[in-house]
Amino acid sequence: MKPVRTVTAALLLAAGAAVFTAAPAYADVIPVDPPEGAPAEVCAELDSTKIDTVGDPLTVEITADPGYLITGYCVKAGSENQGDGPLYYEVVPPTESVTISYPGGKAVSHYSYTQEKVATTPPTTPPATEPPATTPPATPPAETTPPAGGGGDGGVTLAETGFENGWLAFVGLGALAVGAAIAVPRMVAKRR
Repeated sequence: MKPVRTVTAALLLAAGAAVFTAAPAYADVIPVDPPEGAPAEVCAELDSTKIDTVGDPLTVEITADPGYLITGYCVKAGSENQGDGPLYYEVVPPTESVTISYPGGKAVSHYSYTQEKVATTPPTTPPATEPPATTPPATPPAETTPPAGGGGDGGVTLAETGFENGWLAFVGLGALAVGAAIAVPRMVAKRR
C-alpha cells in the first residue's frame, strides 16, 4: 500500500468511526395489549383522536405536540375480517417523532397515539444569605487566573462548551489511533 493511501485509509477509518458513533439513537417499539375497553375494529382514541390516512401509505411519521414526547401508538390496516385489526405499541424511550407501519407491509388506514409532557428540571436557586458582618482583610488576596478550559478548579473539570457529546472527540481520537496503529507498521515495512 502506498503511504498516501495508507494515511488516507487511516483517516477514513477514524472519520467513519466518528460519524458512526454520532448517529442518533432510535427508540424501541414494543407490542402491548390494547387498553381496557378499546374497540376491536378500530384504534382507540388515545391522547390524539383517531387519525385517518390519505392515499394508503405504508408508513406514517407521527410528531408529538411541542413540549411532548410520544409514548405509544395504535395502528390499523385493512379490515378486522382479514386479521388486520388495531395493534398497540409502546415507544421506549419516549421520543419526539416515530415512523409507524403495519406488519406485513399493509397500508395504514388510521392510527392514534399517546404522549406525555417533557420532564423539565426546575432551576435551582441557592438560598439567599446575608454576608457575614466581618471587617475586610487588611491586604487583598493575590489574583489568580484559572487555567484555560478549566472551571477555576485547577483544571480538574473540562470547560463547559454546551456540547453534550464530549465523548465523541475521544472516540474519534481512539479511532485515529487504531487506524495509525494499522497503517504505520505497513509504512515502515515498505521503507525497509
